[in-house]
Amino acid sequence: MYFPDLNPVIKGLNTYYIKTDKLIEHFQGEIGTGVIYFKGPVTEGTVFFESEHYIKSFFKKNGKIIFGDEAFSLIMENCEKSNYEIYIYYLEPDEVYLWSEILMSAPANLSVELKTKSIKQMIEDFQVNKETGYFITGDLKKTYGIFFAYGEVSGYLKNGDIFLKTSNDYNQFLNEFLKFLDSTQCKTDIYKKSFKPLANKPKAEKKAGFDTKFPGDDIIHSMGEFISVFEIFVSKNKKIKSEFLPLLKKKFIDHIDEYDFLDPFAAEFVYSSGKISFSGVTDEKSFVESLFRCIKELASETGTLNALDELYKDWSDKNQQIINKYNLKFH
Repeated sequence: MYFPDLNPVIKGLNTYYIKTDKLIEHFQGEIGTGVIYFKGPVTEGTVFFESEHYIKSFFKKNGKIIFGDEAFSLIMENCEKSNYEIYIYYLEPDEVYLWSEILMSAPANLSVELKTKSIKQMIEDFQVNKETGYFITGDLKKTYGIFFAYGEVSGYLKNGDIFLKTSNDYNQFLNEFLKFLDSTQCKTDIYKKSFKPLANKPKAEKKAGFDTKFPGDDIIHSMGEFISVFEIFVSKNKKIKSEFLPLLKKKFIDHIDEYDFLDPFAAEFVYSSGKISFSGVTDEKSFVESLFRCIKELASETGTLNALDELYKDWSDKNQQIINKYNLKFH
């Protein structure tokens, strides 16, 4: 499994004498966001988590990777029957979502022979096309790889260890990597994240005469206030243990197949301190309805849906035109 091997919080545990579900619950409360890696003789599993939720789970057997709830069930089931070494790592909230997405990359094509020129071209292609994925190359003695999140280098692999781009000297690594390619002939495996096609969604473009109304500054400002109302509510609600921004980003990730402009790694939509910065392309209706839907779903998942009508009374009074135009209702 590929994620940064940065100072594990715990290593060397064994599922033989540990209740796995209780272990995960403990570290959800202890470190908040992170990843638990289960290493077995023929299978392995990974659980990315935050304080209140499992983000994504992966289970690998015979070269096949299974995702999601099925993977989590297989991890729990196999931990009861077999012995797994357990490694627990802390990851920053943004990083834990980023690496769970990269891990969902699938082989883009068969292994290919690459030399220095083609590697440089492939790096450029990943950046220009805003790809999410990675490539791995090397021989019996050395292994190298570079990981991308939406065109940005997020980390790199060197001889079995993965580092965040910011944690070590990436340029020094890249020079060493390119020198290695000059001196050997090797195969490279390429992986890219697969996105579902967005059916029935017109590709909007900002150009003269286009009849789609893009969100103006007033709409962006109003929806920033809309998000802020729920953020303040969550921060004051002692029953909700999760931090708001990781919850919001996870919800955005749940909906990026439908609302790609919400992708937290593409940085077209950025929310901070009650304000939205938006550089993406979408129509006003999708912009408003997507944010309303995300907050409504978060309220439902945190058991606070019934509080929204009262919570948003002042916002609703001030933004009645938006509510009527898009028929926004919490119930």
